[in-house]
Amino acid sequence: MANGLYSNEELIDTLIIDCNNAVKSLVSGQYVAFCVAMGQMVQKLGNLKIGVAHDMKNRDENIEMLEKRLADLGHPVQRVAADELLKKEEGDN
Repeated sequence: MANGLYSNEELIDTLIIDCNNAVKSLVSGQYVAFCVAMGQMVQKLGNLKIGVAHDMKNRDENIEMLEKRLADLGHPVQRVAADELLKKEEGDN
């Protein structure tokens, strides 16, 4: 989740709206409003970057914890790259 009130997905939605509003400001000659919108969008993108990195770290930690639990229960864990799974699935068709 992104830092603040929005999820990463919601933050992206607000950036899309901000892009539209920024263009409206620029076209109508409101150059200061355009610059303010650009600054706010950069701040949101920074928050999104942090949020995505945090989510990826949490995902990796969850995978490691689940693998450890499976190993503790006696179930060996085998890591397979996603592209290998896709190749195998395409071969089954």
